[in-house]
Amino acid sequence: MEREEFYFLSSDKHTKVHGYSWRPDGKVIAALQLSHGMMEHVGRYERFASWMAERGVAVIGHDHLGHGKTGRQEDLSFFAEKKGAVYLVQDLFLVTRIIKKQYPGVPHIMLGHSMGSFLARRYLTVHGEHLDGLILMGTGGQPLWMACAGKLAALFVGKVKGKRHQSYLMEELVLGSYNHSFRPNRTTNDWLSADEKQVDKFLSDPFCNIPFSCQAYVDFFNILIDLGLGRQFCLMPRSLPILFTSGNQDPVGGFGKGVAKVYKQFEALGMKNISIKLYPGARHELLNERNWEEVYDDLWRWMEEKVILG
Repeated sequence: MEREEFYFLSSDKHTKVHGYSWRPDGKVIAALQLSHGMMEHVGRYERFASWMAERGVAVIGHDHLGHGKTGRQEDLSFFAEKKGAVYLVQDLFLVTRIIKKQYPGVPHIMLGHSMGSFLARRYLTVHGEHLDGLILMGTGGQPLWMACAGKLAALFVGKVKGKRHQSYLMEELVLGSYNHSFRPNRTTNDWLSADEKQVDKFLSDPFCNIPFSCQAYVDFFNILIDLGLGRQFCLMPRSLPILFTSGNQDPVGGFGKGVAKVYKQFEALGMKNISIKLYPGARHELLNERNWEEVYDDLWRWMEEKVILG
C-alpha cells in the first residue's frame, strides 16, 4: 500500500485543500471516498484505509474546509464568510472528479461519517448519479425545528462575537448533552468510543476537538435544514445501494432511533436498495470502536456484495 498526499483548489476558488490517497499495491477493484466528521481530519482514517487497500480498495479523502491541513491554521473551524455549506458539498464533488480520472471504470463508493454523513446525504441530492454505493455512518435524524433554532442561536452569537468566534456556548448547546449518558465521565468526549485509548488519541491530536466557529455552525445547520426540508430529494438515485450503520449507543443517532428514522424516510422515498446495521454497545466512532475488526469486515462484505460484485 502506498499513501500519497495531494492538494487541489477548493470550490471557494482560493483555499488549498489537503487530502490523502491510499493506493493498493495490486489491482484496484473499487474506490472509496471519505467524508470525515466534525472537529477531526482524514488522516485519522489511516488504519481503516490500509485495511481496505489490502483488499484492493483505493481510499481517498480530503480535509474539509476548516479542518486538518486544509487552509491556514487561523482558519481551523471556519469554512467561509458565505456559502460554506455549498463549498463543502462541491469540494466533495471535486474529489469525486479526481478519483474518476485516477481510477476510471471501477465502482465509486462514498463513506460519510458524522458531519460527513450529513454532507454525503446532501451530496446525494445533487451529485448522486456519480456514486455506485454510499455508506452513512454515525448519522442522525435531527428535527427541522432544532436545526432552525440552532442556526438562529449561531447567527445571534456570531453577530455579537463575530463570525470567526469559536463559541464554547454553541459547542455546549450542540454537543454538550452527548456525554451525559456516559456519566461519570472520564473525559469530555467519552461518547466517541468505548475504547479509551482512541478517545485519548482524539483529545491529544492538534487537529481535533477545536470548537467550531459561529459561522461554521450556521453552515452546518444550513445542511441540516436542507435535509429537513427534503430539498432536491427527488434527484436521489432510487436504486443506489446505501448502508446505514451506527452504534446503538451513539447519541448523534439518538441511540439508534434517529438512524432508523432516516432509514424509514429513505424507504418511504422509494429507495430500493438500502440496509441498516446497528452495533450493540458501540458509540459514535465505529471505525475506532472496540469491535473495529467486526465493523471493517461488515463494511467490506457489504461493498463486495452490493457494489463490487453486484
